[in-house]
Amino acid sequence: MPDQSSARSMYPAVNFHFDVKFNGGGIMAEGGFQQVSGLKAKLGSQKVKSGGGANPYFKLPTPSTFDNIKLSRGVMVGSSLRHWVTQAIYNFEFTPITVTIILLDENQNPVITWTAYNVWPVSWSVDDLNSENGKVAIETFELAFDRITTKFKT
Repeated sequence: MPDQSSARSMYPAVNFHFDVKFNGGGIMAEGGFQQVSGLKAKLGSQKVKSGGGANPYFKLPTPSTFDNIKLSRGVMVGSSLRHWVTQAIYNFEFTPITVTIILLDENQNPVITWTAYNVWPVSWSVDDLNSENGKVAIETFELAFDRITTKFKT
């Protein structure tokens, strides 16, 4: 039977307490993001023909695939992140960076840390502008990468 101290330390993390850090590309501290999406990994499979019989095929695993990361926030004036993204999109000038996303607990300690390496921008968009709704203008950055690591709190 687990002791009470380990049972007290097990609880679900909240999804609204996170931080995003950038390393490289001249990107300064950018403030909070409203949403991070795309933290998804999937192991694939490949169907392989066998010698026959009742089940003439079997499956083998294929390497993992990862979605692009999307970061959304209110449009920020003078953003170094937007400058880095638009340099790549409009001028085809790339400076790969490292992006770290940290899910935090109530004491600001990391619960899960994702670090994406050799990150480059794929797209930048701004939500529809509408004079009738009175909302903050939201911009979204979509980022691709060649490798990601995940570290869990132990």
